[in-house]
Amino acid sequence: GEKNQTGGQSGGQTGGQRKGIPLSDKQKKILEILKKKPQISRKELAEELGINTSAIQKHLMKLKEAGYIKRIGPDFGGHWEVSGE
Repeated sequence: GEKNQTGGQSGGQTGGQRKGIPLSDKQKKILEILKKKPQISRKELAEELGINTSAIQKHLMKLKEAGYIKRIGPDFGGHWEVSGE
């Protein structure tokens, strides 16, 4: 029975950190791309999604605030880390 308790706790915590922000299709797509290509640039992301870089910037900010992604290292030469689903 102990395993179930732990599962419930960690599940609850993660949910809380995420602030329960529903992701748009674009944001889900961005997460998928970042998982495959952590070093992708904003420009490349914009090209892949067919939207401009300022839109990408906004999506990335939202995803960061919600705890879905983290920027590791500098803008140039760094990479994105996607945490969980």
